Amino acid sequence: MPLLNDALIAGFIAISVNTLLLQLAPMIHIKAEGGGLLKLLLQYGRPITGHIAFLYTSLFGVVFHYLTGLVMVIIYICWFSRLLKMSGWIKGSLFSLLP
Repeated sequence: MPLLNDALIAGFIAISVNTLLLQLAPMIHIKAEGGGLLKLLLQYGRPITGHIAFLYTSLFGVVFHYLTGLVMVIIYICWFSRLLKMSGWIKGSLFSLLP
């Protein structure tokens, strides 16, 4: 399963860089929207989750960001990587445009 290992490593690196850039953006006066999916889930999931304080913390936001990214890695491995016959760098770059 070298594809799985390589994709998970690349995904972890990409998520880490993205997380870091989202944290640094306000410091250089760039308004970067982050956490849209989490905000949506918290807004509409409130009847199920109630007001669990941890779900509204920065730590949970980062954990959710990594989990979402890893789900995208799995989608890439299971679906997108098999559709196109080109190098992994090109396929990964094209896939990264979807979100």
